[in-house]
Amino acid sequence: MTSSQQSNPLPADAKIFKFPPSYRWTLIFCVIVACGFVALGLALPWLPGPGPSSSLSFLLAAVCLLFFGSFAFYAFRALQRSRDRVAVNDDGIWYLPNAGTSTFMRWNEVATVRAREMLQRLEVIDIAGRKIRLEFQLENFDRLREIVLRHTDDRRRQTPSPSVFHAGYRTM
Repeated sequence: MTSSQQSNPLPADAKIFKFPPSYRWTLIFCVIVACGFVALGLALPWLPGPGPSSSLSFLLAAVCLLFFGSFAFYAFRALQRSRDRVAVNDDGIWYLPNAGTSTFMRWNEVATVRAREMLQRLEVIDIAGRKIRLEFQLENFDRLREIVLRHTDDRRRQTPSPSVFHAGYRTM
């Protein structure tokens, strides 16, 4: 079996990793606050009373719309992915999205494991180029990282480019 879309149920021995509820609530708060600032920015040019000139009001409205609108968009996308899960066992790794089809990779098909520090994720890439993203915010991420690195150690040693996970990730 190659890397494939998987619709079978998970094996009983699979360990499941998910996002903590606090992460989801934080994202909900961020979306609400950012949307509030977008609404305030859009209303700013039409608010009565002494205030900045009309052209300055429209400039502030545009800045609020661009900055807080972008923030709300990315926070909303993260909120949608916050119900996704990852499962692992001795056979491989599953990405289990809340909506859509799950993805399964066998450990012997993993070509590389790449740390994306700025994006706060670890990417598991198979020989066909498919990716499973493991967000640092997943519960017990250090345990998940350990499992992934242990199962992919032989394969990662065969790759010509460095693919070692040098973590800036630390638990607090």
